[in-house]
Amino acid sequence: MKSLLVTRPKKDSIKIKEHLNKLGFNVYIEPMFSIKYLIAKINVKDFDFIISTSQHSIIALSKITKNRDINIITVGNNTMNIAQELGFTSVKSLNGNINDVISYIRNHNQANILYIRGKEVTCNLKKNFHYYKNFQEIILYNTIDRKHFSNRCYNALFQNKILGILLYSSRTAKILIELIKKHNIQDKIGGITIYAMSNKIADIAKTARWKIIKVSDQPTNKSLLSLIQ
Repeated sequence: MKSLLVTRPKKDSIKIKEHLNKLGFNVYIEPMFSIKYLIAKINVKDFDFIISTSQHSIIALSKITKNRDINIITVGNNTMNIAQELGFTSVKSLNGNINDVISYIRNHNQANILYIRGKEVTCNLKKNFHYYKNFQEIILYNTIDRKHFSNRCYNALFQNKILGILLYSSRTAKILIELIKKHNIQDKIGGITIYAMSNKIADIAKTARWKIIKVSDQPTNKSLLSLIQ
């Protein structure tokens, strides 16, 4: 049976696995990092809206406030859906990328804005808007990188069982390539297709020699899965 490797956290990968199983694929789930949510005190009522660029920041927010009426702006639909599932009632998705977030903030420069994020980010919005006195950020979670492949995943890669790998973030791509080098299995990935959520992720993936790299048209799980046949 054809096998794929999903690199998202296990909880996020279950529905993906079910979908791929229906297409006839065997699925390995190997999260590239774990999440540690941080304790923080914040009065969300002080802000006109909250910016979120990751689902983990939304999950973290839900843990530190009972307020579900605050206006939330998300970069994509996946994060918006998570926010709505957690009970937030005023959520808008820009359905785009970080550049759309930057444009949105510039167009609302009189608003009191809170950016919720993890310790590690691809784009530092605070650096872009350090001169905005009404722009604040707070770190709500940290990521802990995987140090080794699980035996099951390593054996699948070593025995050339994996035909494709799904990559959802730049960080995930970096960790994956580091682990491949660490385990000295660079010669085992030449037959693997990479399915990347964005061009930025694909650019990182290009530092290793895969069979081919396919990029999602939209930064959504639905769009990424549409690449797989």
